[in-house]
Amino acid sequence: MIAGLLRHSIIIKTRTLSKNSIGESVETFTTLKAVRAAVKQVSNDTDHLADGERITTKTQFRIRYQSIFDQTDIIIFKGVTYDNLSIENTSGMNREMIITGEAVR
Repeated sequence: MIAGLLRHSIIIKTRTLSKNSIGESVETFTTLKAVRAAVKQVSNDTDHLADGERITTKTQFRIRYQSIFDQTDIIIFKGVTYDNLSIENTSGMNREMIITGEAVR
């Protein structure tokens, strides 16, 4: 992996469940790590709904290998939250990962 291609900063957040004062489950996100990434937009779809538009963006994030990264984690890039669609350990050598994320706005 060429370090010069990792031009963007992304934040990886992990999902945790906790209970509030009345016993309800509350989903919260805590910052796991901030990493450098190469970012490539894969697709951009627009759906017209009765109450407005829905824009779905699929983006690939190429980062150095992180063993702590999990399918339930989310990515924050330029203030937009991306859910994980897939995580690929390229070549199986634990050097880099390609994460495909989807943002719906």
